[in-house]
Amino acid sequence: QYDLFLVGHDRQVDYVIEHYPNDLPTTFITGNHDLSYLKSVGIDPGRAIARERPDMEYIGQWARRVEIAPGIFLDLTHGAGGVAYAISYRLQKAIEAYAPGDEPHILCDGHYHVMLQVLRRGVWAYHPGCFEGQTGLLRRLKVHPVIGGWILTIHVDEPGRIGAIESQFLSFRERERDY
Repeated sequence: QYDLFLVGHDRQVDYVIEHYPNDLPTTFITGNHDLSYLKSVGIDPGRAIARERPDMEYIGQWARRVEIAPGIFLDLTHGAGGVAYAISYRLQKAIEAYAPGDEPHILCDGHYHVMLQVLRRGVWAYHPGCFEGQTGLLRRLKVHPVIGGWILTIHVDEPGRIGAIESQFLSFRERERDY
């Protein structure tokens, strides 16, 4: 819990509020590290950030479905567990877990600190990368984080149908003790 450059809810929330770009409207969920505060003291950092930053829309914990264009749905999820030997395994299993007809068009599954794009069962699926440098915990788990994020240009042919997705991963250099 102290493998951080800022310790404490208020300091971490204030850092996001001050340093996250102001010109980037963002819809976000929270995951296991964020929610450690909810579990221990009943504070949800996602709500605290959204109260101060109207350009950052907090839509909940762990998973939410968002309609990003007429009839086009994106699932934001925050997985659990460790990175599998084959990094595509978690995305493949996540897609297979959807009931037929309930699949989103796009799945963005965080938590694993890796990047990947997969198209399976008609679902464009992504591990989004991360913005956290390698911590002692990640070293012990034998995971080297991929720092960066995806830019997707989504071409919608008609409501409910994606014709194509152009994807570009922007990679960032790790800074020392950037966690």
